[in-house]
Amino acid sequence: MAIPLVKRLPQGLSSIQARLCIQDGRTKIGGIEHGLFGECAWKSGNGFITICSSICMQVYQSIGPFSVTSFINSIVRRSNRLATALVLPDYCTKEALEYAADECPALKVLELPNDLLKRESAIIPELISKWRNLEQLRLERPSNLEEILHQISCHCKNFFGLSVIDSEVWENEVSAIVSLPNIKYLILRGTFIERKSLVMILQGCNKLELLDIRDCIGFEGDDELLNLASHINAFKLGGSKLSIWHDEYYCSYDSDCGYDYY
Repeated sequence: MAIPLVKRLPQGLSSIQARLCIQDGRTKIGGIEHGLFGECAWKSGNGFITICSSICMQVYQSIGPFSVTSFINSIVRRSNRLATALVLPDYCTKEALEYAADECPALKVLELPNDLLKRESAIIPELISKWRNLEQLRLERPSNLEEILHQISCHCKNFFGLSVIDSEVWENEVSAIVSLPNIKYLILRGTFIERKSLVMILQGCNKLELLDIRDCIGFEGDDELLNLASHINAFKLGGSKLSIWHDEYYCSYDSDCGYDYY
């Protein structure tokens, strides 16, 4: 059974343990270790590993000198190269990311957050070749999406799920999405995407079963888009608009000039 596409981890919950959950909401199956360490990182029965971000880092750093790389590496090491899903935190280092690439050859689901993508964007495409079993990827504001998708197309033959959040998806990146032969689940919620690019997706991704373009900027939903998406079982369109209003200014998008503010 395919693992559901990685979703954003719960926010604003009161305890460390509440912040860490298995994707499908079931009860945790066996902690990696007891105590604070066990609450910061868990492994489910299907090989899911998530590493908590802010809360447990504050706890450990308050104790004394602390190596982020050693902390993350120790969690990844305990998977015995069998991990199939991995959620990395913003504070993940380059060394820990490279270690995860080497030690998680069976990885199928990967989530990379915004801060990590900004710092280490240059090395992520080259690491993709080590995750040949990758099926689903969640990225937050990637700066080199086209290059990442090119590597996925070359090395990840079973890839079928992509989530790109709060980003700008341009025509060249859309072409890279369309070139993925088995793409079934595509989440572009909260992104900027032009209408012509959306039409490219609707016409070119014939295997899509889910397309989430809610709360996007750059187009407005209409009957033509609905007709083009008639082959998609789950088509989520609500909240998308051509432009947005802010409290102090109006923002619209012009394809030749970019954003205009008034």
